[in-house]
Amino acid sequence: MALYMNETRWSRLDKAIDWSLQQMVFPRRERFDAFQQFCGSHYAEGGADRLVPVNFLALAVLIFVRRLAARAPTAMLSCTNQDIRPLAADFQEALNLVPGEINLVHTLRQWVTEAIFSPWGVIKCGLNNGKSFADLVTLDDYFIDMSATRMDTIDFEGNDYWEDYESIMENRRYVNKEGLSRDERTPMGPNGERRVQQISVDQVMTTYKDKKWLRDIWLPDKGLLVTIAVRDKRVIREVDLDEIRHSPYHKLSYNTVPGQLMPLPAVALWRDLHDLGNSLFRKLANGADGQKVCLGFNGDTEGVQAFKNARDGEGFKFNGPDPKVLKAGGIDPQTMLFFLQTRDLMSYFAGNLDSLGGLGAQADTAAQDKLISGAANAQLDDMSDTTITATEGVFQALAYYEYTDPVKKRVLMKTVPGVDWKIPVEFGPAERRNAKFGAFHIKLDVHSMQKDSPQVKLQKLRAFVQEFILPLADATMAQGGIIDVKAILKRAGEYANFPEADEFVVFVDMPESNRGPASGAGFKPAMTQRTYTHASSPAPQQSQTAQMMQQLMSASSSA
Repeated sequence: MALYMNETRWSRLDKAIDWSLQQMVFPRRERFDAFQQFCGSHYAEGGADRLVPVNFLALAVLIFVRRLAARAPTAMLSCTNQDIRPLAADFQEALNLVPGEINLVHTLRQWVTEAIFSPWGVIKCGLNNGKSFADLVTLDDYFIDMSATRMDTIDFEGNDYWEDYESIMENRRYVNKEGLSRDERTPMGPNGERRVQQISVDQVMTTYKDKKWLRDIWLPDKGLLVTIAVRDKRVIREVDLDEIRHSPYHKLSYNTVPGQLMPLPAVALWRDLHDLGNSLFRKLANGADGQKVCLGFNGDTEGVQAFKNARDGEGFKFNGPDPKVLKAGGIDPQTMLFFLQTRDLMSYFAGNLDSLGGLGAQADTAAQDKLISGAANAQLDDMSDTTITATEGVFQALAYYEYTDPVKKRVLMKTVPGVDWKIPVEFGPAERRNAKFGAFHIKLDVHSMQKDSPQVKLQKLRAFVQEFILPLADATMAQGGIIDVKAILKRAGEYANFPEADEFVVFVDMPESNRGPASGAGFKPAMTQRTYTHASSPAPQQSQTAQMMQQLMSASSSA
C-alpha cells in the first residue's frame, strides 16, 4: 500500500515544521530559564547561576499544582438507553482502573506544571503494544503549526522522541527501514538549543541501547499520524486515526491571547517579580553580611590593649578619650520596604498565594478570612474548570482505547447489594458488542481531583452533623431512621488521628424498651448554651506586613 506522505508532500511539510520550530525558539528559551530559577542553584550543576533565596516561582507553582491535580479524577458514565445501563456501570468501573495502571496522577501533575511554565501542557494518548498510555510531551519536544491563529485551523502538530533502534528494526509496523542509521542521543536541540534536561544531564549521553530519533506528526485534515526518522528524513510509518476523530495531543493552557495561537503561561506573569524579589533580597543579604560594629580609639595604645584583654566586668587603667562606636553596612530600611512590597505584589498577581497556600491568616476574624479565601479561589476555580475540561479529553481517549480493544478482557469484582461479598463479572469484547462507544457520555467528578486532608474531612464531618443531622433529627426518627452515633465518633476519631476515642464511649446492646429517647421519634437534640469569649490571636499576615512597613518607614525617616 502506497504511503500518503510522498516525497513532494514531505518536502513541503518538512519546511513548514522547520519554520514553526524557529518560531518556538523564544518560548523554549524562556521556559528553560524559568525552570533554572524553579530548580535554584542547589539542584544540579545546570541550575541557576546565582542564589535563589526567595523562590517565588517554586512557591506559586507547587501551590497551584497541589490544588489543581492532587489526584487522578474519577469518571462517571451515563447513557440514555435503559437497556445498556448495566454495561455502562461495568464500563465505568473498568475505566476507573486505568488511571492507577498507567500512574495517571503523576502525568497530570506534570501536565499542570508544564502548562504553568509553557504556552501548552501536552499529553499524548495512544496504544503501545496493546496497552493504552497517556504520556507528557514537554515544550522541548512538541511543535505545532505556528502559521495558524486558532487551534482549529492548524495543519499539523507533533512531537520528537527517542526509540530503541533494535525495537524499530524488529517491529513490522515500521516500513522503509533499509539502511536506517543509529543516532547518537543528546539532550541538546537539533541546532544546539538548550533543553531543560540539560539542567541535570551532561551534553554527551552514554546509553545502554542504541537509539533512534523519531518524530510523530498529526495531520488533522487526513486523520493521519505520520512517523518520521528525523536524521534520515524518511517516512517509516503511517497510522490512520480518522475513526477516533480527535488529535492524540491533548493540550492544557490557562491564558489565551486574542488573535494568537500561543497562550500566555502563568510563569511569564510572575517571572519579573520573582527576579526582582531575589535581586532585592540578595542585596539585603549582602548588606547584612557586611555589617560591622567596631570601636575606634584615639591614642593610649596600652589602654587599647588592656581593653581588648579585659573580661566582662573587669577594671583596667585607661588614659585616652572614650572610644567611639563605628558602624558600617547593615540592612537598608527602604530596600527592605521595597522587597516586602514586591513579595506582596507576587502574592497579588498569583491570586493571593497566602490564602491559596494556607500560609497565614489574612484577616482578624475567621469569617473575614473565609471571604478572602473565597475571593482568592475565584482564579483557582477558573483554572480548575479548564483543567477538568482538558482532562475529560484525556479520559475520552483512554475510554475509547479501553472500549474498542478487540481482545482486551477484564474481570470486575462487583458488590452484591445487601450482602458483604463480591462476584466476578467479565467485561470483554463479547459484552462490548452490545453497544457502540458513542452511546456513552463521559464526565469527570470535579471534586475527585482535590485531596482532602484529615483535618478538612473532620471539619466537613463537624459541619454536616451540626447543619444536617442534628436539625433533622426529629424528621429522621419519624421516618424510622436511627442516628448512628457510634459511626460518627469512629470517623471523628480517625480524622482527628485520635484512635483512643473508642475507649471513652462504650456501646452496650439493650432491649428496645430500655433504650433512651435518642432512639425514639421524640428525640430532640439537647439544648445547648453558647458562651462567646474574646481570645487574642496572632495578627493576620497583612497586618504584620503593614506594621513592619510602618516601622521601616519610621526608621528610614529618622535615619
